Amino acid sequence: MRREFGLSKLKMKKAPLLPSLVVIFAILIVAVRSVYAQNNKNDPRLNGCSNDAKSLDSASKRVKVPYDIERNGKIVVRKGEWIAVVVELRWSRRCQARWVKAIVPKDTQMYLKDNYGNKYVEYIAHVNGQNYTDIWKDKSPLSACIKHPTYEQELCTSFQ
Repeated sequence: MRREFGLSKLKMKKAPLLPSLVVIFAILIVAVRSVYAQNNKNDPRLNGCSNDAKSLDSASKRVKVPYDIERNGKIVVRKGEWIAVVVELRWSRRCQARWVKAIVPKDTQMYLKDNYGNKYVEYIAHVNGQNYTDIWKDKSPLSACIKHPTYEQELCTSFQ
């Protein structure tokens, strides 16, 4: 299930949404590298969890970039331009664990959250682009969330 948040409230030029998102994702993916979890013992990639991983849910939102995004000293996205941020709740049968995968600007907080608002495997994105948290082995319903310091609200998936 994919959900879009707040798109109707944003003032944007009228353009086909899909081609715009494809260009935005291409810029972000080409412009940056991936950064994985901070604890090798719980890293989904190093533990083989990403081999059979699937997305339980995802959410996306268009936001203004809070600063210029550079690659090799060249600005690829300027401050104030719109980009899409994406958060996914990932799950691995092999590892019996969940984690957050997100395409976000650096300094974005990523975490799993339970129904009571408790946060788990908190991680601050170190690069612009794809980032992961550590895995969390718990069977209670959790939501994957992101929150950038300059944004007013968090973006979360449904509880799974």
